Amino acid sequence: MAGVFNLFEHIYRPEDEGLYADEMGENYLRTNDGTARTEQGRTTYYRIYWRTYQISDHSPMWIQLKADFGEDFLTQKDPIES
Repeated sequence: MAGVFNLFEHIYRPEDEGLYADEMGENYLRTNDGTARTEQGRTTYYRIYWRTYQISDHSPMWIQLKADFGEDFLTQKDPIES
């Protein structure tokens, strides 16, 4: 088995935007030139910029390997002669 873990399904989810509004501060409310952000602009700031600087947006890959095969391997080998 293998897969990719999407962090943003569990951390900084889209529905959590309002929880972090105070933490994002003035940049959440206004652009660099002082223009007020629209609701869509705030959401874009949260999803595209702010949260990717809080935690890496690189999705970790995982794989499950069978690692307990030593006994089977050893029974197939010839016994060591003394």
